[in-house]
Amino acid sequence: MLPTLPLNGSTSQNPITPDLNADSQHAIEARSLLRAILRESTYLPDPQARLHVHQRALTEFRKWRSKARRLRDSPEFETRLKEKRQDARKAARELHRANQGEMTVLRKVLLATYGRSGKRRVELLQPLLVPIERQRLFFDGIADLVIQKRDAGGGVPVLPNPTDGQAKAKAKPPKPPPPASDKSKSLHPLNRDIADALLTPQLSALVKSQLQHGILRPGQSGLTQARPQILALATSGLPMPVSRLRNLSQDWYRDMLSRVLPPLPAAEWNRLRDLANTTRRPHEILVPRRRSAAGAGRSSSSSIPSMLELVVSGAQFSRGHFENREARNLSPRMMQRAWAEVFKLCPLLRWDEEWKTWAVTWGEAALKLPRPADEVEGPASS
Repeated sequence: MLPTLPLNGSTSQNPITPDLNADSQHAIEARSLLRAILRESTYLPDPQARLHVHQRALTEFRKWRSKARRLRDSPEFETRLKEKRQDARKAARELHRANQGEMTVLRKVLLATYGRSGKRRVELLQPLLVPIERQRLFFDGIADLVIQKRDAGGGVPVLPNPTDGQAKAKAKPPKPPPPASDKSKSLHPLNRDIADALLTPQLSALVKSQLQHGILRPGQSGLTQARPQILALATSGLPMPVSRLRNLSQDWYRDMLSRVLPPLPAAEWNRLRDLANTTRRPHEILVPRRRSAAGAGRSSSSSIPSMLELVVSGAQFSRGHFENREARNLSPRMMQRAWAEVFKLCPLLRWDEEWKTWAVTWGEAALKLPRPADEVEGPASS
């Protein structure tokens, strides 16, 4: 996520709070960091990445500018400002390393650009989610759902009412939980109802397809089940309490959303497929850029003192004094491989009129298929 810093602020001259005027040191340094990030974004080899980083930087810096006016009197504001400044410097350095051809950092930028990580992943996932109000109503009414399932003979185990003396006297001791090898009988009968209530048809089809293909989100383990695996009995052998059932349902929903990969829009998905599969757009791969610092260091290495000479003389050297050993000259072939790695994690969601269901096509499978000749902006056939 790109950092945020104030560009300008209030004109208050309170000596206790930091000065956020347009000419203050805070504002000057913030503008300098913003310009550094925007400048580095223009050298990115992907046009979509250049636009994404540019818009995200402006949005986040402007957001913090308005937030700084409300938090400037807080005792922790100076600490927050220092942290944001460090994050901005880190973002500028990472963009510079990506432009030098360090593939690990460049791949990270591409994943954020195409919604495989970061805020754009959340934005792409929003249209597939059940509205917040419906989620809240479901979790609040899960106790009524348990009662309805029990009355309908759904096999929901319940505890006897302790206030009923006769029921308490006649109540049999709880049965021990089933053996661990027989998990099918120990699952709660509401698992399917929970999944049906929280997953839209589009999200359900996406989750099942991701499970089927074994697609993993970068840096995380993959999905394990398309529905919660809540046990009917607690570890004590008693029926699962309603509050515990609610908490486990919420945990499963949050964990599932953190691992699912949202689909890309059709036009963007097709464009990324062309970049990963062919070189039909070579002008988008190589962009005009400055001479890299690594190249400059290699061309005049005789005039630059070595690390040993600097240590012996007691001189100080900056982080960028020596060349980046991970730097590479970005070629069309290297970019094609980087785009292909990202495209394999990008699904396309479309409605199948023949089967009357939602169909999911993953980039990994689409790279093995020929592109339809009559396709303009429509998705590839699955």
